[in-house]
Amino acid sequence: MPGYGASQPRTPGTPTGRVRSELKTKQQILKQRRRAQKMRFLQRGGLKQLSARNRRRAQELQQGAFGRGAPSKKGKMRKRM
Repeated sequence: MPGYGASQPRTPGTPTGRVRSELKTKQQILKQRRRAQKMRFLQRGGLKQLSARNRRRAQELQQGAFGRGAPSKKGKMRKRM
């Protein structure tokens, strides 16, 4: 997608490469852009990556937590009280 961020000096009224049949409001454009970003995110497997990252983080927290699981014996006295 080259030329997305580049601004070119143009006189208003001259047709660009794509001619839009209907004029859109700023809200409509933003909504469409959000929808496109969401579709792109889902199609490239973003949700799977996100859940995998969350799962890894949860495991790290669980390993570092006090009194969680068999290997860690920290905080045993506090737990018993």
